[in-house]
Amino acid sequence: MPHLSGLELAEKIKEANLPCKVMIVTTFARPGYLQKAMDCEVHGYLLKDEPIDYLIATIRKIMQGEKVVSKDLAATLFMKEQNPLNEREVAVLQLVKEGLTTHEISKQLFLTKGTIRNYLSTSIQKLQVESRQQAAQIASDKGWL
Repeated sequence: MPHLSGLELAEKIKEANLPCKVMIVTTFARPGYLQKAMDCEVHGYLLKDEPIDYLIATIRKIMQGEKVVSKDLAATLFMKEQNPLNEREVAVLQLVKEGLTTHEISKQLFLTKGTIRNYLSTSIQKLQVESRQQAAQIASDKGWL
């Protein structure tokens, strides 16, 4: 997708309360991505390497009101890694991921640069990394952004 990930689009569809079914077909098998998809109330989450027959059967099940997750991912629903970041830390790291500077982040979130630095510092500590870029990458990889 040009400007939105599938998860971001699913979140926007949920927020808009659109009367449609959402199925994500992805290469991402990480528990964080699946959990975020479940939080967005998607109806299906499949891996791209599923056989075509399974894809067709899944679409039919979703249209009948069922929710479907790839068999290979079902166990990961029980392995949810807890997100230690609060809402503001997630927002700040998302903007770091997008390449914004501390000054730009502070303007966009209407916070002081000192407050942004504090959020970055606590995020770095919580994720046990050494830089804001590492924190943003790990949080993104785990599906928290």
